[in-house]
Amino acid sequence: MLSLNKKRWLFAADGFLAMLCIGMINNWSVFVRPLEAEFGWLRSETSMIFSIVLISFNLGGLLGGLMQKKFPSQLILCIAALLIGAGFILSSLTGAPWHLCLSYGLLCGTGVGMGYNSAMSTAVKWFPDKQGFLSGILLMSYGIGSSLWGSAAVFLMSRLNWAMAFRILGIVPPLLIITSAVFMRNPTADQWQFFARQSGGRGGGPAEDRPPLKMIGERSYWGFGLWVLLLNSAGLAFFGHAAPLSAAFTGSASLGGYLAGLIHIFNGVGRFAFGWLLDLFGTKRCMHIISAAMICTMLMLAGVSMGGSLVLLAAGFIIGGFSFGGVTPSISAFVIKTFGQKYYPANYSLINMAGMPAAFLGPYLTGVILTKTADYTAMFALTAAFCVLSIPAILLIRRHAPGR
Repeated sequence: MLSLNKKRWLFAADGFLAMLCIGMINNWSVFVRPLEAEFGWLRSETSMIFSIVLISFNLGGLLGGLMQKKFPSQLILCIAALLIGAGFILSSLTGAPWHLCLSYGLLCGTGVGMGYNSAMSTAVKWFPDKQGFLSGILLMSYGIGSSLWGSAAVFLMSRLNWAMAFRILGIVPPLLIITSAVFMRNPTADQWQFFARQSGGRGGGPAEDRPPLKMIGERSYWGFGLWVLLLNSAGLAFFGHAAPLSAAFTGSASLGGYLAGLIHIFNGVGRFAFGWLLDLFGTKRCMHIISAAMICTMLMLAGVSMGGSLVLLAAGFIIGGFSFGGVTPSISAFVIKTFGQKYYPANYSLINMAGMPAAFLGPYLTGVILTKTADYTAMFALTAAFCVLSIPAILLIRRHAPGR
């Protein structure tokens, strides 16, 4: 018989598998060129599809969090798998952008949001003593899944076609998600307390459980939500314009693409590393580190746009990818340590939704600046300002007080 401490790592592996398959939604970009080539669609039309994915993801996460009050996580994860599978298979029959908005955007996005919330919240419950570390592992798995299934889609399209790639991805990953759901379990109250005691009192003990309506009345919620909004605005703009900046600086689209790839590599490393650092230093200290590193990144890239070196460009991509990777595990750690475990699924989704406007705010404003000025210096000055403003937002967060 496995000890309880070893058994929980099996549930962590189960969550890793689920997140690996759920991460497939982020490989949309590999389908863009084949669809545009076959149907003559505009980039604005294909971009809209992924925007709907992002909105549906957040709404699906909120729905999944609310459902966990009445339904087991296993059932929610199975429903998520069916939505994802149906979305991909229906996408293989597309002939118009609006069809993909409904199939890939709405169905897949909602399913991924539900599954993401269910897998994360269930696996993290087994690790009250290592919340940040476990969150980092799961989020790294989510990122790996994007690359893994994206590569699989490219291979399938090279051997078959985009429609068959959609169909195969609509069958294999959802079946693996359902397999993961079969073995998924929540810890009992006694098991959770056993692992919580292993933390040795780090973090000041358990927080009082606050339901969503009470949470949104807290100053800490608004402070943290503002921090997430500002850094996501800067980070998404940084991700979206890194490849063009790199190509313009090097004069080579292929070399620019490889350099921009550093961001994704170190973003995955940052998710894992900050998961560990959050347990070691606490949430607020890590938030200051992330904000400071993001400020340095934007200033470095502004310097590159004014004639800096290739080394400065690569360093900016590495530091920016790594530090931005710390935002997502910070959300998980903050929600549990500040608002408790009981309402974690719904509270986690509400924090994520606080950052939703960032999908529009950062990329849109920076896009307008680039259109009018064709100058990256002004763009990175704006994103640096976002990062600077994130530091006062941290001051709005109250010190964690157990049982308050």
